[in-house]
Amino acid sequence: MVGVCVVKHCYGTKTSMHRFPNPEKDMEMFKKWVELCGSSELLNIAPTTIYKNRRICRVHFEDTDFGPNNHLLRTAYPKLQLPNMPSCSKSLDEPEASSTKNVHTDVLSTLAEGESSALQESSTLAITVTHTDVLSAETEDAHHDTQFTGLSTNRKRKHSSRGKECGILSDVNVSRVTALSPKAKYFYNKLKYYKKKHAANKKNVYSLKQRLQNATKYASTEQFRTFCSTLDEVQMRFFKSQILNSRRKPSGRRFTLQDKVLALALYKQSGNGYKLLSKLFTLPSPKTVIRLLKKVPVHPGINQSVLDVLSAEAKAFTSPLDKYCVLVFDEMSILPHLAWNEEDDAVVGFERDNHLIANHAQEIVRKTKEAGLEIIATVCDQGTNNVSAITTLVKDTHAAYQRRGEEFTDFVFEIDDMTIIPLFDVPHLMKGIRNNFLTANVEFKKDGRKMEAKWEHIMTAWKIDSTLGSLRAMPKLTSAHVDPMYIKK
Repeated sequence: MVGVCVVKHCYGTKTSMHRFPNPEKDMEMFKKWVELCGSSELLNIAPTTIYKNRRICRVHFEDTDFGPNNHLLRTAYPKLQLPNMPSCSKSLDEPEASSTKNVHTDVLSTLAEGESSALQESSTLAITVTHTDVLSAETEDAHHDTQFTGLSTNRKRKHSSRGKECGILSDVNVSRVTALSPKAKYFYNKLKYYKKKHAANKKNVYSLKQRLQNATKYASTEQFRTFCSTLDEVQMRFFKSQILNSRRKPSGRRFTLQDKVLALALYKQSGNGYKLLSKLFTLPSPKTVIRLLKKVPVHPGINQSVLDVLSAEAKAFTSPLDKYCVLVFDEMSILPHLAWNEEDDAVVGFERDNHLIANHAQEIVRKTKEAGLEIIATVCDQGTNNVSAITTLVKDTHAAYQRRGEEFTDFVFEIDDMTIIPLFDVPHLMKGIRNNFLTANVEFKKDGRKMEAKWEHIMTAWKIDSTLGSLRAMPKLTSAHVDPMYIKK
């Protein structure tokens, strides 16, 4: 019984009880406890049953047998108030006649061998012992289900991890975790945590090795080499990115700089299109793409990074005609605003310089020349500042010719001996003609006669055409094109 001491002539129930040593881990200490108890009843009980259901009270142990938190040490055994009787092992070690066969081994050794055999062979062993004889094989088979049953292989696996755990505690002569001091328990839990982590990492390494072997084996096949030969550099890089990240969680995906640049190009084409592609393929998140865009250094003035790219491209040109280029510029209206740029750790919005557009154009022409390209013309609209910049550049060139005493009649300007032709873009030229036509008439001669064209003529033609329905000659014209009230200037 769990609540009664098994030592002979001791029936203590009002003190703490202690379990027998585990026979699966320390059979020698288990046998010693059984011998010291002096109870013949224990010889007829399986060791596992004794371990589970039998106890010895505290009065049979010395104070030195207890460690921290009043727990019994692994090396402790009963020493006090034991029965004064011959050792049980003496009668069991000597051969003794019986009606069926002799006993050649110690009973407890037989029990130990039964336990060991059960663990190794995953079989069942039944043994029943009396004081005078050993039951025959037939009796053992009859009592197979009622007596001690050995452990199976599954049970062995169940206790293997616990044995390792107890092995850690055995180094400090402690049988239970609760016997440890708070600091020792903290380090014990840390040790268990890192052992589990090590086991998990070991398993992951093994899995990665297997995947690497499979990938290496597949990469050496003829089909894979044929497939790779049909892809260009960009397609191959995208293909590798899909293989590496398709099975990873979004937070564990990793992309190269080239992958992010490709994703940025797709994202700038269409944000909604990029969302659709992200559902079909493994792509960087929009936040990652925008973060990459913020890393591009953009400041007022000339961007040296752009010039470096142009210089690298110009070196690959073989024909001088390929190096001719046109400078296109325009103005834009910016509202007064101050903002904090976290990337540059600076306030953005202050005017850093007060250069005119003409000065900017001269600087850009010189930097482009240094990059290996040559600007032969400029294109801009007829905005006030743009026209003023072109006029300034032409006047400066005319003044330089006058100082040299040379004639200058062409509508061009020169920068560092480079002649540049200023052009106004055709759409704005047509827009300017239309705006003038809204407020002024056009006079022309036809067949020697002086004639005049008015905007009213266009409106009259549109009104007549709009009444023809499906027979309209100008079906795309609307009031926004011809009515001065709705035309966007």
